Amino acid sequence: MKVLVTGASGFVGIPTTVVVTGAHFAFSERLRCRFGLTAVPAFFVSSEEVRCEMPQTASLLGAMPITVSNNGLDYSDAAAAPTFTTVELDSLTSTAP
Repeated sequence: MKVLVTGASGFVGIPTTVVVTGAHFAFSERLRCRFGLTAVPAFFVSSEEVRCEMPQTASLLGAMPITVSNNGLDYSDAAAAPTFTTVELDSLTSTAP
């Protein structure tokens, strides 16, 4: 299962919904996204899209693969997975319009 991510970064402590696209997603109570090694429930949109809330865990700082499982056990290939990056809010130094 190959997956792509819309919204490739987020701040720890701020709820962030991550849109994951791919193929063969199943409507299941066991549908999960995994950020690094931390699994969270996924919301089924279609067989080609799921949405996941980024875990609010300070230990998840930096870049990590996002993988998806239809059964909560077997995840997409982490070596081929897109990367999601989390940063601390106080690391934001400037914004641009």
